Amino acid sequence: MFNGGRARAADGRDEEERADRLLSHHLTTGDEPALDQAIALYRQLLDSAAPDTGRNVARTAANLMAALQIRYQLRGSPDDLDALVELGRERAQCEPVRPQDVRLLGLAYQQRFALYERSDDLDRAVDAFDRASRLPQEAETAAQSFGTLAQTLRTRQRIAVDRGTAREGTRATRPASPDDSAAPTAPDLLPDLLRATEAQRHALRVLPDGAEDRPAYLSNLASMRHDAYVYEGDVGALREALDLWSTALAAVPRRGATRALLLRNLSQAHREWHEHASDDAHRVEMLRVHRTALAECPPGHPDRAELLAGLGVALRLAAEDTDEVAWLEESATLLREAARFFRPGTPQRARRLNSLGNTLHRLAQRTGDTAVLDEAVATRRAALAEERPGTDSHAGALANLAVTLRERAIQTDDVTSLREASRLAREALHATRNSPPGHAVRLANLGVVLQSWHGVTGDTTAADEAIDVARRTLALAPAAGQPRADRLNHLANALRARFTSTAEVTDLDEAIGLLEAAARQVPYGDPSLAVILSNLGSARLTRHHHATGEPGELEQAVSELGRAVWA
Repeated sequence: MFNGGRARAADGRDEEERADRLLSHHLTTGDEPALDQAIALYRQLLDSAAPDTGRNVARTAANLMAALQIRYQLRGSPDDLDALVELGRERAQCEPVRPQDVRLLGLAYQQRFALYERSDDLDRAVDAFDRASRLPQEAETAAQSFGTLAQTLRTRQRIAVDRGTAREGTRATRPASPDDSAAPTAPDLLPDLLRATEAQRHALRVLPDGAEDRPAYLSNLASMRHDAYVYEGDVGALREALDLWSTALAAVPRRGATRALLLRNLSQAHREWHEHASDDAHRVEMLRVHRTALAECPPGHPDRAELLAGLGVALRLAAEDTDEVAWLEESATLLREAARFFRPGTPQRARRLNSLGNTLHRLAQRTGDTAVLDEAVATRRAALAEERPGTDSHAGALANLAVTLRERAIQTDDVTSLREASRLAREALHATRNSPPGHAVRLANLGVVLQSWHGVTGDTTAADEAIDVARRTLALAPAAGQPRADRLNHLANALRARFTSTAEVTDLDEAIGLLEAAARQVPYGDPSLAVILSNLGSARLTRHHHATGEPGELEQAVSELGRAVWA
């Protein structure tokens, strides 16, 4: 057994050297008895030291704290953790206070929180790291202090949000992902996120140029900005996260775990950015990043299934803005492959089946292939079977199946599918009454299904209910912008549809007024403006033919239909 050699000298210096050699031997070989001996020697030296020993005691204490930390990580003994906290508190009261000692104390509190989940330990960890960041120190250790403070604040933020105990702040509104089964109820933003972001920015400012760990600091800041997007809906923060992750990616080696993680984060952020500011250049970059991430992940790697699914979703998003049916076909192939990797009964499988259902639905819309549409319905049913009743994701799966069944009814004149779609849309709406974002979406879905039912059956009761649902949906829309324009257009369509059954000109009058308001909400050049203007021109033509017969109305209708072509 290695014992460090040499007997103890009177002044303890040889014992100190022996303890150092034992600790070094453990770090080199993993010899745990050597670590135990080193800790015992460091403790003896501290216990026997005179009060005025000075710097030698500080060095011994620091080594003991480091050794206790190593042993705790090896064995997980709460006794070592408590000893580390007690020693750290003592050292934090001694002058001069060393930043590394305070950081070790903060780490011990952090680990004790992980062990017992006592919030006061996490608060003490924040206080310790905050104090460490304020102490005089070299630039690189200052960056470490600010970085650990930022990460601990972020941890406290995320735990509070998960527990629903977020403190007062800005109301967060996360934009719903197209592949989320249901949009979550947004929590209140914690001020900890703001503090964490500022601390991480400070860490980057003081970090020496060319530091090897600079990409990690950039990535951590990107994660915090992404949190701001998730919790606040801050699209500018998402753009900054994209830029930071891209910068970090360019600075890491071509292979390795760090690069793989950056590619995954960057891929997700690109999919989210697509919802807000997609253009040709972004689509190309989004697909390039996703393909790179998948190409660098070897077969059999545990991350490969998620990367297959990510590329599948990205291809569908890109195809929705173009006429690239080939992208939808590739998306379906990838998502089918990804779904096979996930065990039945897991949330991951439900999400991937939902993503596959989205792609198959879009592909069937583009191609009119009823076999693909049948597969979409079967996939939606499989996704619903994976969800637990009473959850938001179950409500989302109900709504998704209803929408796809409606599509099949439209393509095949299958009244049975439409009847089931109506029932499922009502169930989905009932299941999301406590989730405002989800409730608005489900209400709109029900309105669309009811309009389709009226169109197929001529049932004026369904037309009346569709209009009522559309009015309720409009009441939940923002006061201005694209979402309101969509809801105005939706209500106008419901009124126009009832006019075809009842010939009530007041419905047509109201529909035209709504479409005029919708057109004012959308900027020229937006694709949805063409749809609104086309509906408006058609509504005026109908009123001219059935009611007014005025030449001026005909001229207006022709003008709006012409603008729709050029919009």
